Amino acid sequence: MPSRKAPHAEDPTSRLCQVCAICCDGTLFHAVELQPGDSPDRLRALGLPLRRRPSGRGTRFAQPCAALDGCLCTLYKDRPAYCRRFDCALLASVRGGRLS
Repeated sequence: MPSRKAPHAEDPTSRLCQVCAICCDGTLFHAVELQPGDSPDRLRALGLPLRRRPSGRGTRFAQPCAALDGCLCTLYKDRPAYCRRFDCALLASVRGGRLS
């Protein structure tokens, strides 16, 4: 897989994600569904192993994510839509100013 890790930022939310990865390591999810707009061909070309759901409807990738390198995503710039949108409760608390 190409090594394209998320850049380190001084934003506390970026630092939190770069030392956690609980959303990608299989702790919270056993698989992640691709969403409309995701390109299965592109993600496969980047090295993410995808599989069809047993029902035949939808494509997903298993957790822990194959793109996870330590606590960093090697596909960060090209990560699937669900990964882009997901905020864990801890991240939401930091963003909301309830934790620092």
